[in-house]
Amino acid sequence: MFASLGNIDIEKLAATLTGTALLIACGSVLNNVMDRDLDKRMKRTKKRATVTGEISLKQATNFAQALGLLGVLILLLFTNLLTALIGVLAVISYVYVYGWAKRKTKFATEVGTIPGAASIVAGYTAVTGQLNTAAVCLFLVMVTWQVAHFLAITLFRAEEYKAAKISVMPLRIGYEATQRRIMLFILFYIFSLIVLAILGNVSMLLIFVLIASGMYWLYAALTDYKQKPAEKWGRKMFGYSLFILLIFCFMISVDYWLP
Repeated sequence: MFASLGNIDIEKLAATLTGTALLIACGSVLNNVMDRDLDKRMKRTKKRATVTGEISLKQATNFAQALGLLGVLILLLFTNLLTALIGVLAVISYVYVYGWAKRKTKFATEVGTIPGAASIVAGYTAVTGQLNTAAVCLFLVMVTWQVAHFLAITLFRAEEYKAAKISVMPLRIGYEATQRRIMLFILFYIFSLIVLAILGNVSMLLIFVLIASGMYWLYAALTDYKQKPAEKWGRKMFGYSLFILLIFCFMISVDYWLP
């Protein structure tokens, strides 16, 4: 909707949403296959069908391949090659690169933001057929938002990650250092909005609302920073991040009609 500039092609919109959803589902299934050794150690994932054996690895892999092929085909037929390529690269980087990173490095969260930010770029390129400064700005916004969002999750689920032997930030650098890192990336998120304002040809009202909401997110983080336990603070920041994302998605969707 942001890229369409008011001229929304409903067929292309539906195809982009469907193709992207299928590729995300493909990545999710492959992730369950690849991570079954980790999933069986975590309370919230130990009952997944790939862990219990309810669904065989062959069935899951075949299903993922079908989802992926259908998703790519839809994007190729109804959008363009660039958008389909972004989808394929996102699945590969999520399943294999991020899958490796969360076993080997404390920076797995940052690595995981790359496929996580791909969908918004794919939505943009589905309309424009090109990567330009606006697409890069959208990518940066989603990368910075995701780091703060997912680090917040690691704070209140640190014990589960510990049981699964996944070396997330709180377990590597401590809870307080992770809190400071979250606030740093909230600040980066605000800076990325400023870059979008400068390079993205957007409305003044959009930038005002987005920067104001980002500043409120940072204010809330700083105000509650010393709240104990850190897990409670992390859960609050997680909740704020969802609210911030909702505002961002709504505002860029209606930007064309804003002053």
